[in-house]
Amino acid sequence: MSLDKILKPIKAGFALGLVTLAGLFSSCSVHDLRLNPKTDEYCVYKEGERFSYAKKIEEALKKAEKETNFGYKILTLEAELLPEKYKKHHKKAKTTLDEIIAESKKTIKVKANYSEDEAKKLLKSVGDIVDNKTKEHKARYYLTEGLAEGGLDCDTLVFTYLSVFDALGLSEKVSPVVTTGLDNICHVFLRYKLKSGKTFDWETTKKIKLPNGSVKSYKRAKEFEHSFRPLIYAIDVGGPICHEFFPSLTKKQLLAVHLETLGLAHFKDPYKLIEHCNASLRLFSNNSGAYQLRALAFCNLKLHEKAINDMNKAIKINEEFNLASVKKNGIKDLLGCHKYSLRADIHSKMGNYDKAEKDFAKAIELNPNHYQIYTGRGEHFYRLGKEKEALEDFNKAIKLNPKAANAYFERGSFLNKIDKFEESLKDLKKAKELGYSNFEILDYYIKDSEEEIE
Repeated sequence: MSLDKILKPIKAGFALGLVTLAGLFSSCSVHDLRLNPKTDEYCVYKEGERFSYAKKIEEALKKAEKETNFGYKILTLEAELLPEKYKKHHKKAKTTLDEIIAESKKTIKVKANYSEDEAKKLLKSVGDIVDNKTKEHKARYYLTEGLAEGGLDCDTLVFTYLSVFDALGLSEKVSPVVTTGLDNICHVFLRYKLKSGKTFDWETTKKIKLPNGSVKSYKRAKEFEHSFRPLIYAIDVGGPICHEFFPSLTKKQLLAVHLETLGLAHFKDPYKLIEHCNASLRLFSNNSGAYQLRALAFCNLKLHEKAINDMNKAIKINEEFNLASVKKNGIKDLLGCHKYSLRADIHSKMGNYDKAEKDFAKAIELNPNHYQIYTGRGEHFYRLGKEKEALEDFNKAIKLNPKAANAYFERGSFLNKIDKFEESLKDLKKAKELGYSNFEILDYYIKDSEEEIE
C-alpha cells in the first residue's frame, strides 16, 4: 500500500477537524474519565471538576419526573437536553400533543370495561386522531421534532400513544408493541387487555413492509418468523405484559432508552454522549444499547480498550437475552449482529485482526443479509491491504441494500483511496443523491476525486 493511500484518510480527517492538535490536547489535559465501579459509570471531569453537563441531565430528569403524563415527560426531557436548533419545535410539539389529547378526551367515552368490539373501536378512534395530526411516518429520533413536523417513527409513535392512554386513564389496559424486520422496518401495535385477561393486538397502521419489498398483514407476517423479528419490545404498563419472543420494558426503562437516544444529538461531543449513556445505565442497568453507544464515544476519543469493555458488556447482555429466547422459541435476535460487527470494527482499528475476523464471522452467522456488516468488513480488509476482498464486500453491501447511502459512500471513499477516481466519483454522487448525512467528509472526497480526474 503506497504512502499516499495511507495518508489520504488521515488528510480527510484533518480537513474535517476530526484530528487536530487542539483536540488532542483538549482530550488529554482538560477532560478525564474516572470509573465509578459501583455504578459502572465513566464520570467525566473537566479541569478537575465534575463535568457540569452531568448535573444538567440530573436536573432535566427531576423536571421530567414532575410530569405525570409520559408524553410530557419526554417533551420536558427533550426541552432541557436537545441542542439549540430544536428549540423552535418545542412550542408546536406541545400544542400538537395538547390537541391530540383534547380530541381523544372529546371523542372517547371512558368506562371501566369494554367488550372486545368496543375496545377495537376505541383503539381505532385514537389511531385515527393520532394519524390525522401526524400525516406521515418517518424517521424521527425525537418526539419534539416529530410532533412539530407531523412525522413520527415507531418510538415517537409509542410515546404519543402512551401519552394519550395516560390522559384517558387507560394505561392499565393498553400497551404499545413494536415489531421490526431485518432492515429495521418497524411497525406498532396496541395490545389491549380485556377484563377476562385475554389480550389482542390492534394494528396502528394497515400494512407492514417486509424486507423483500412485499406487503403483508400482521397475521400473514407471523408466517415469516425465520426472517422477521416479531417484537422489539412491549411496554409494561399495567403489570407484566410478556410476549412469547421478547421481554417488556417499564416506562422507566423506556425513559432510560430515550436518554441514550438523546445522546445522539450530541454525537460530536463524546463527553456529553458518555454522560447520556451513564444516566441511561443508572435507570436501566441492562440497557445494552447504552453500552454500545458509549463504546462509540470511547472510539471517538481513541479509547479503544474502554470501547471493547463496553461492547463485551453489550454482547453479554444480548447473549443472555437470546439464550432464553432461542431455548423457548428457536429464534434469534437478527439485529444483534450490529454489536458483533461494531466490536469487530474496534478490534480491527486496534490491530487485533484475528479477533476482528471472528466477530465479523459471528455477525454474518447471526444475519448474513445485513449490508452494514459488509461495509465494516470491507474497511477491515482495506486496512489489511486486501483490496480485492474489500471491494467484494462493498459490492455485496450495495447488492443487499441498493438504497443505502452509507454503502455507496464507503465504496466511493475506498475507490478514491485506491486511485479509481471516476468510479469513486460516481459512487460518492450516488451517496449524496441518497442523502448521506456526513456531507463534510462526502464533499471532501468528491472534491478530491474531481481534482484527481482533472
